[in-house]
Amino acid sequence: MSFVKTNLRQIYALSVAMVDDANFMERSYLDELAKQLNLDHSLKHELETQVKQRV
Repeated sequence: MSFVKTNLRQIYALSVAMVDDANFMERSYLDELAKQLNLDHSLKHELETQVKQRV
């Protein structure tokens, strides 16, 4: 995996850890961030699951 892809995943994972995804605006932020980072749905879900298990 490239350095850039790893960093993009880390950015998304850190954002997931910081926001309250029950809040509509914060959930919208995560969705838009994933879109802008070109994360596919399965990767997005995997990262969210991993982060929530650790937090």
